[in-house]
Amino acid sequence: MRLRYMLSILLLNLVIIAGGWFVVNVLDNYETENRRELFRQRAGSFALALNAEKISSLKDAGLNKTNPDYIFVKEQLKGILKINTDCRSCYLMRVRSDGKIMFISDADLSSPDDDAQPGEVYNDAPADLAKSLLENKPFIIGPYVDKWGEWVSAIAPVYAKNTGNPVAYFGVDIDDKKWSGKIIVFKFLITCILGVLILSVIALLVTKKIVTNLVKEVSYSKNYFKTMFNDANEPLIIFEPESHCVFEVNKAFSNLLGYKQEEIVKLSLDNILIPVLKKNIQEDIDRFRTNNIVWATNQCVKKSDNTTVDVEIVGTKITLQGEECVIAVVRRTNGEFSDIVI
Repeated sequence: MRLRYMLSILLLNLVIIAGGWFVVNVLDNYETENRRELFRQRAGSFALALNAEKISSLKDAGLNKTNPDYIFVKEQLKGILKINTDCRSCYLMRVRSDGKIMFISDADLSSPDDDAQPGEVYNDAPADLAKSLLENKPFIIGPYVDKWGEWVSAIAPVYAKNTGNPVAYFGVDIDDKKWSGKIIVFKFLITCILGVLILSVIALLVTKKIVTNLVKEVSYSKNYFKTMFNDANEPLIIFEPESHCVFEVNKAFSNLLGYKQEEIVKLSLDNILIPVLKKNIQEDIDRFRTNNIVWATNQCVKKSDNTTVDVEIVGTKITLQGEECVIAVVRRTNGEFSDIVI
């Protein structure tokens, strides 16, 4: 039975792991595509903010870094990087008539000396980049590697306002380590959530099994105690020491007093002890609860026919249903009944 239970837990966790891994990959793909789409939209917004006329005028002035239009465009690129700190560099490109890609301007705030020079040919451009540029719509490329590093890039055309034709292509780069790092963190968080879910399921199932076993053991112990208590040869009583309410008595005790068991549990010690000794019983109980482990006293109890029995009561403290109680053995003194009638 235990082996079957463990196999059920194992099977359940395998299902959770498989399902969780599927969910992780689905969420990972969704997050990646969502981030790529947002990056593509950002590139399109940046391209719209650039001055297409000044960029167009640089067609034949690329080698002159002192050209005011070149300086203006360069400052625009730097301004984009200052606001978008997650981006490493941004640049403007053209596709030459021979199909090669040429830089118009390049900005990199972290290493300005490493900028691509105006008119420089992009010899290690990613495959099919020129083809993608000529489609004249924003797109994402990467991760890819060139001489400047490893990148994920968003590229969008810059359109002339008067003709609506592209005059250049704006590109912006994010270091692949930063890009991939965010994806890794996302996957790690999802994996941690999955791990917590698996551990929670295991803990829940194990706890449920433990509680079930404890309930069975408690039920068994309770039934065993009741059986032993009820079948004991000595008269036994369980009562609450403050209110003197009777919780339980066994058959021997009910036989001693001549009551039925269900009748006695409706009584209290005040109904059982003869009136003359009531004033001493609480003092005895209080001393016992404060100082002693065992309570012993000689008393006299009243039977159902109003005769009395001299008894010796020996009790100890127990906890029953969360409450402090006293369980006591009630023995007849010298085995004789008193003949007093009250």
